[in-house]
Amino acid sequence: MTETSHPGTTRASYDTVAADDDRLLGNGLDEQPFDRAMLGVFAERVPAGGGGPAGDLGAVRGGQLLPAFEVGDGCAHLKHAYGHDLSLDVYGFRPERVSELLGQAGFVEVARLVRAAEERENTPQTYLLALRRVQRLRPPTRSAPP
Repeated sequence: MTETSHPGTTRASYDTVAADDDRLLGNGLDEQPFDRAMLGVFAERVPAGGGGPAGDLGAVRGGQLLPAFEVGDGCAHLKHAYGHDLSLDVYGFRPERVSELLGQAGFVEVARLVRAAEERENTPQTYLLALRRVQRLRPPTRSAPP
């Protein structure tokens, strides 16, 4: 890897393992009913949310967001995966903290799934479904006549 910036090494690491990841894991959702359920709920809500932009972080669509992440604290550095040398920092997050950060960014959590680690995973996994807060406009205040 020739890039030394954090985004550059992250990109290079993902690119390095992408083909093997797909070959080894294939359509992992076939064996993950909880994950499919959360993605299904998200997809069903898109038209109700106006069908606007979506974010699948790991999804904002019609003001909806579905981040998926590993539960944990801190960072683990991977130097080897799928038979390749790489340099990748993998972070775990607490669902409560992610929900708090979503709130600060103008979203409200409406559903949460935390499931146990499955066969090829080391940590529990989380999905948080959040909606963009609707800001109500206040009517202009009228000043009293002089």
